[in-house]
Amino acid sequence: MELDEINTLMLNVFANLKDELNIDIQEEIIDSTNIFEILDSMDVVNLIMETESLLEQELGFYVPLANEETFNAENSPLQSYKQWLLFIFDLIKGSHES
Repeated sequence: MELDEINTLMLNVFANLKDELNIDIQEEIIDSTNIFEILDSMDVVNLIMETESLLEQELGFYVPLANEETFNAENSPLQSYKQWLLFIFDLIKGSHES
């Protein structure tokens, strides 16, 4: 799965959060968007679960996204949308190499 495909999937995740869970996301999602600033903690959990679900549908295997790095306040990939995309890309690539 390429980075542009992950971006498309993630934009679908945000759309699903808005439509299905009525999460109010005011700003446009851009590379520098800090996900922690636009979502509360429960919404972040929903974001991760929805992303894992759509990734599994797309890839045919489960890729866990919640780990120590995800919730590390200083180094979390959720501090920017671009970091989050790269984090997912690296996890997918790493799961293929296993």
